[in-house]
Amino acid sequence: MSLETVSPKWKVKKWFISLTFDKLKKKMSEKEREKFEEKSKAVLQKIVERRKELGFSQSGLAIKINMSFSGYFKVETGKTKLDTFRLLLILDTLEISPKEFFKDFK
Repeated sequence: MSLETVSPKWKVKKWFISLTFDKLKKKMSEKEREKFEEKSKAVLQKIVERRKELGFSQSGLAIKINMSFSGYFKVETGKTKLDTFRLLLILDTLEISPKEFFKDFK
């Protein structure tokens, strides 16, 4: 589906969802935001530890998951958000199930 064929109704819904998400982020207290940032950093740190445990370099893992080195570096350092698809791909490459990976997270 090309962008031209997207109905104006869908564009409005997409805009509304984006606006609602932005409002939600603004309503989060600083403490709540910090809590989620800490959890996010913990997830990334656990990925780094597992990568090193298996002897992968950043560039080696990037190649295995079909990413550029700079793209993977940005994900691992938190400069780019890690989406669910890419997280699952990384976990699969690092030979760890999501259940096992998140078992110590609360």
